[in-house]
Amino acid sequence: MATHWSVSGDADGTMSKPWGLFLFPTITAGLLVLFIAIPQIDPLRENILSFRE
Repeated sequence: MATHWSVSGDADGTMSKPWGLFLFPTITAGLLVLFIAIPQIDPLRENILSFRE
C-alpha cells in the first residue's frame, strides 16, 4: 500500500495492507477526537466560540 509520494508522483513509501487498514482509520479517529476535545480543554474557550459563527 502506497503511503508517500515524491514530487514527481512516484510512490516512494509503502506499508503492508494490514498496517494500512489499521493505521489510517486510527489516525483519522484520533484527529476527530482531538478536534472535539480542543474546545473543551482550551483555557481561552470564549475565543473559540466567537470564531464558530
